Amino acid sequence: QLELEGETHFVTVIRDITVQVEQKRKLKQAVTAAESANIAKSAFLANTSHEIRTPMHGLYGNLQLLRELTLPPAAEKYVHSAISCSKNLMVIINDILDFSKIEAGKLDIEKVQFDLIDLLENIKQEMQNQANQKGLSLVFDNSISDRFWLGDPVRIYQVLNNITSNAFKFTPTGSIIFTAEYCSDSEQLKFIVKDTGIGMSEAQVERLFNRFEQADITTTRKYGGTGLGMSITKSLVGLMQGDISVQSDQDSGSTFTVTLPAERSDNQQAKNSLPDLIKDLSHLHILLVEDNVMNQMIANAMLADTNVKITLAENGQIAIDKLNDDIDLVLMDIQMPVMDGIESTGHIKNMRPDLIVIALTANVSSTDVALYHSTGFADVIAKPVDKEQMLSILYKHI
Repeated sequence: QLELEGETHFVTVIRDITVQVEQKRKLKQAVTAAESANIAKSAFLANTSHEIRTPMHGLYGNLQLLRELTLPPAAEKYVHSAISCSKNLMVIINDILDFSKIEAGKLDIEKVQFDLIDLLENIKQEMQNQANQKGLSLVFDNSISDRFWLGDPVRIYQVLNNITSNAFKFTPTGSIIFTAEYCSDSEQLKFIVKDTGIGMSEAQVERLFNRFEQADITTTRKYGGTGLGMSITKSLVGLMQGDISVQSDQDSGSTFTVTLPAERSDNQQAKNSLPDLIKDLSHLHILLVEDNVMNQMIANAMLADTNVKITLAENGQIAIDKLNDDIDLVLMDIQMPVMDGIESTGHIKNMRPDLIVIALTANVSSTDVALYHSTGFADVIAKPVDKEQMLSILYKHI
């Protein structure tokens, strides 16, 4: 509205915003599609992990039970080799699951007391086995004397195992040198893995930590691998506020260096994961809720030497029907017909709020685990089950 020479004038501006509106619509549609695709991808990865873990549980569980028998030397060697292969396959499965967690920003780092000397001894043993198999020379130099530290032992082991396994994979001849030391000036633990392997060019080093990529596409055909391991390793080191670097020359080997913030534990007493005092569990009555016959057999066999009393329920509804005051603890599968573990646990906790229910499941994404804890589960045992880990968790809750 304008006043000109005593007259009132109106000015109207008409602007066509069809293009802008269409752009906003398409942008919103693209965001929605991306979110849906991300959800679908995460669901696919989680479901794939579950479907692989389920048969792996039967394979790894039976191999552990077979290892405990008196076997001829040749059979013992075969079983040991099969267990090693199973563990390597689980590394790949866990890489897929960890990738899903990292993408969703849901991978958490723990801070607990752990035995670093014991962790490094396990790394040394694994490296020695690989060195023997490939005929390589191994030098393992650990100058760290303090035993107990605070951190995430599972993730530290995963990082070191990924790097050392990578070194052996790409070293056909020569040697691997592992060095562990404490840098007092920077208060950091430093781990160095040096190999005499095929090495990498500068361009290959730049691509090394990219997801789904290896240093060179030909390495996938010759050496195998998913291209996820080193990417996840870098992500884990970053989540632990550490640093990872690599120096390499083609045909001259590589040197990986990992530094992690270090904090000694005030308590220098060992925490026994498998207390020697708790072996006979004949006083304990466990309700095992599991629909898979193979899984039932494995659980019973793994607990047999504890003399624990086990009552079997093939699904959640039967578990509710069999629940009584004599039950001390419930091992609960999640995916079952008739009634699943989540619904069944809800009813059980209403009937007996103080009863300990532990999930025994292949569904172990961070979202799944959070759901279990929010619905009354005291803990989670992941399939494929490691017997020592299962006993450790049971001992913790009884």
